[in-house]
Amino acid sequence: MPRLNSSTSSSSRRTLRIRAVLATGAWTLLFLTLADIAVGLAFPWPADPRQQPGSLQSYFGYGQSIEAKLHYLVRPTDAASAQIVSSGWIDRECRHVPTAPPPGKLGVTVYGMSFSEHVRHELGQLDKNLVTTGYAGPGAPLSHSYACFQAVSQSGRDPNQVQIIGILASSVKRMLTIGGVTTTFEAPAPFTYPRYTLERGRLSMQEPVVRGSADLRNPARWSAYKAQLAQVDSWYDPVLMQASPLDRSVFVGLLRRAYAQAEDRRLIERLVYDGHAFTDNPQLGPVMKTLLLDFAARVRGQGKLPIVILFQDRGSGADSLYGLLGPTLEKAGVPVVTTHAAFSVSDSRNFIADGHFTPEVDRAIARIVLAQINAARPSLSAIR
Repeated sequence: MPRLNSSTSSSSRRTLRIRAVLATGAWTLLFLTLADIAVGLAFPWPADPRQQPGSLQSYFGYGQSIEAKLHYLVRPTDAASAQIVSSGWIDRECRHVPTAPPPGKLGVTVYGMSFSEHVRHELGQLDKNLVTTGYAGPGAPLSHSYACFQAVSQSGRDPNQVQIIGILASSVKRMLTIGGVTTTFEAPAPFTYPRYTLERGRLSMQEPVVRGSADLRNPARWSAYKAQLAQVDSWYDPVLMQASPLDRSVFVGLLRRAYAQAEDRRLIERLVYDGHAFTDNPQLGPVMKTLLLDFAARVRGQGKLPIVILFQDRGSGADSLYGLLGPTLEKAGVPVVTTHAAFSVSDSRNFIADGHFTPEVDRAIARIVLAQINAARPSLSAIR
């Protein structure tokens, strides 16, 4: 009877091991694929983007590409689309001019985001002689507020005597972008705004190609916008932006989401906030100071009162926003209300679950703002 030599026996064993490994890998891949498909089928997003998805639906959908999310949010009409699709557009919302307040009333215009809108609401509750108008975008940066202010107040069209801009610490990074889709990967906000830079000490502005929700439905305009993002938006990343068949995979989405979070942290540490204070990036502090001083000069030139509210929210230190802007504004005599002085970000009692201040804090901030208004009220017409 023939006998196998040792080399033949060893080769056979290796072949069997390889086959076993390949079989195990194939079964594992099949199981993961079936599990991936099952999870996707079990937790699909609602067919109607206006309906709020459940927590598990959101969790397993967060990792889809930005384009896939926008395809879901943006429908043929704004009425059929998610509400955020029509929010914050400068060309739509900032062309409306406030009506003149009735005799005996004082008009107040507020620019910013949800934090400033909450304070604006409280102002109207605290003093019934105030008539307020608000212009805001989802997490809007100063660049959006300044552009909106210019659109509303050009040629002295805004009759309101008090002009307020609110700035949010966590939105400072959006000064390096031209829209809300790149910095909020998990929940992109489609609205856009200019990016301002300083060229030899003078402001320069890069306008976004996409100017309204209708542009999101125009393939040529959207393609041009992506090319523009790649050139001027510091948060643009094709890995996160581009839609592909892999958007159907829940597991790939989880990996993409982890990558997005890591990249966001890396960019913040390199360009925006070093863990202690905002960086000395010339595209941040110098640009923001220039915009705010110009805002104050224009408002005062119309005999009105400018006020800047610095909202220090979580994630950017205890007083970093004041450190970035406060001394410059105070030196210029611009009224400043900074939330860090009275409402610490380390005290969880100051916040609700979604990261906003509690209504009580909003009301307290509004009282501080109202004190600034009341101090100037007798001489508003004399401010130059």
